[in-house]
Amino acid sequence: MRVERHAHRLREPPKTHGGRGYTLKDPRFKKPDGSIAQFDVNLANPPYSLKWKPSTNDPRALGGVAPQSSADWAFVQHMIASMGANKGRAGVVLPHGVPSSAVARKQPTGG
Repeated sequence: MRVERHAHRLREPPKTHGGRGYTLKDPRFKKPDGSIAQFDVNLANPPYSLKWKPSTNDPRALGGVAPQSSADWAFVQHMIASMGANKGRAGVVLPHGVPSSAVARKQPTGG
């Protein structure tokens, strides 16, 4: 909750970059070559359980493409891709069920 409170306190202080739009479909901050821009600190409070249309060739899809039914992991993958190589850090606010639902999807079914 500290990250969420901090993110809400940051409106547009100096030396921050903010933007609105559809981050997964059209990231706002890119390098001149079209790749994702990287930052030392990233804070995000993405919409929960957003349904989305995944792309199978997205370079941000580390470890596989997030499921269409929930973009929560796609936002985490975006934040990882946006972290600077040397000092990059990220804080992402997600509902408590996201990690456990990902584990449940990977567990084999049957008895």
